[in-house]
Amino acid sequence: MNMLFGALNVLLGLVLSLTPFRLAPVCSQMTPHGAPMKCYYSGLFIVAMGAAVVVLSLFALLRRGRGWAAVLAAFAAIVAAIACLLVPAGVIPLRGAGWVCGLCGDASHACRAVTMPFVRKFAAAIVAVNVVSLILSFVRGGR
Repeated sequence: MNMLFGALNVLLGLVLSLTPFRLAPVCSQMTPHGAPMKCYYSGLFIVAMGAAVVVLSLFALLRRGRGWAAVLAAFAAIVAAIACLLVPAGVIPLRGAGWVCGLCGDASHACRAVTMPFVRKFAAAIVAVNVVSLILSFVRGGR
């Protein structure tokens, strides 16, 4: 991963982290029991995955964007971006004591109508940037 791809990764990871609660907020309603809705926990998951992309990309940049750190950051960013699509959709179930990640059942709610379209775009951009970065890295021989 050269410096351009690393900087782009940091920017996309930061935007992904800001999406669920700042740029395109998830539903702010509470369940009848007074707890946050499923989309709130999906939002927390997306923030964590975006933060992981930022941290790993910064680590790779500090290593001058070469070698194992860059490859690890690229693979981790791809996995994190794909997880941001699969966990809220329920393909990968993520739940704990009294909470579960997912989206609201109503298509008009903010999580489905606003947040996830943003997340899909930024996750796709992260995957594309990192796939191109990995291909160029392997073609160049890790130079």
